[in-house]
Amino acid sequence: RNQLTEAQYEQEIECNSEAAVMGTYYSDMIAQSEQDERIAHFPHNPNEMVYVSADLGFTDSTAFWFWQLDEEGPILIDYYEADSQPLEHYFRILEDKPYEYSEIWLPHDAKAKSFQTGRSTIEQMIDRGLPCKPVPKLAVQHGVDAVRLMLPTCRFDRERCHQGIEALRAYRRTWNEKVQQFSNTPLHDWASNGSDAFRYFALATDDSIAKEVRAKVELPLLKQPEYKLEELFQQREN
Repeated sequence: RNQLTEAQYEQEIECNSEAAVMGTYYSDMIAQSEQDERIAHFPHNPNEMVYVSADLGFTDSTAFWFWQLDEEGPILIDYYEADSQPLEHYFRILEDKPYEYSEIWLPHDAKAKSFQTGRSTIEQMIDRGLPCKPVPKLAVQHGVDAVRLMLPTCRFDRERCHQGIEALRAYRRTWNEKVQQFSNTPLHDWASNGSDAFRYFALATDDSIAKEVRAKVELPLLKQPEYKLEELFQQREN
């Protein structure tokens, strides 16, 4: 046991299928949420507004997280994912659910106009009466940092969010065979879309989280040197 990490011991020796997996971003935090009973029965409160975050795709899956807020923090009440569906399909899904929406947060690139329609996804959703906003534009790693800050405050409805919870549990780094270690780049697989939508949730839920993450972005230690042509001539003369 002294030769293994706690996660390795749980996986290899105890055969614990819910133990944190090496290279994953959040599996240890999801396991802790289960131990703390923050993954349980948390139904929709019809007296409160619902918020949504989405990762949009066509050939890839499109994923939606639905949540509400109370004095203890966010409650993830629902999750939906589908693939190879037109935008109209997701309009119907959102409209058929018994929720009153406060905000629907979409990826930053949802503001781009599509070649087929000449309108952006946000414009089309607003035309349907859906209150949409773009999430802050940050690098993936900064969004991961935001999720790590938010996860300990979150509660999940186990039944309705099961697929999304498992996506968070499985979301992992890419393995670099050449150097035999995990890279800082996420692996793009079935867990990506739900995890990306959750990153947008973390950034949108509390803008102070996004600000805190932005504050951690460090400037490079070295800058590319800047020269003027006259300076180069002078250096040559000297």
